[in-house]
Amino acid sequence: MRSDSEAIYDQMLVLRFQRGDMTAVEELIARWDRRLLYYIGNLVGQEADALDVLQETWIRVFRHLRKLREPQTLPKWLYTVARNTAFKYVRAMPISPELVDRDAPVESVGIDRNLEVRENAEQVHSALGRLPTVQRDILTLHYLSDVPLQDIAEIIQIPVGTAKSRLFHARQALKRILNEDYGHE
Repeated sequence: MRSDSEAIYDQMLVLRFQRGDMTAVEELIARWDRRLLYYIGNLVGQEADALDVLQETWIRVFRHLRKLREPQTLPKWLYTVARNTAFKYVRAMPISPELVDRDAPVESVGIDRNLEVRENAEQVHSALGRLPTVQRDILTLHYLSDVPLQDIAEIIQIPVGTAKSRLFHARQALKRILNEDYGHE
């Protein structure tokens, strides 16, 4: 969850940009680049594609940021722009077979707790990659990008109840994949 000071700082960056302060561009990118890349990467899959989408996202952001009337909505607006840009990119991609080796053996979890956490994270990310984009999108926004459900509903442009339902079904699908592949409960 973002702190009040982070929210205020983001609002100030928007206002500075809207008043023509171009140093705000660098600060916005520094604050949001990694988060948006992570989110986009979970939508498009390949790192090179994610970088292309991120670049296009920033172009769209800076083309339209002057028109953002409510600076406090910056995070929600950024994720919306990133999501729309990623989906446009994915729709334009030629369809190719999945390159994931689902039969690859999973090594046993070691005694070292850090190794266990890292392996669990890799398993979750692998399982996320196998979910449909709609489910991967809502899980990434909610759990990995820490976006509140109300904001997710606005980003995806669905009612909050539908967002809750999608989140529930996405969690169930992720759990099913993890149980099938790794024996997680």
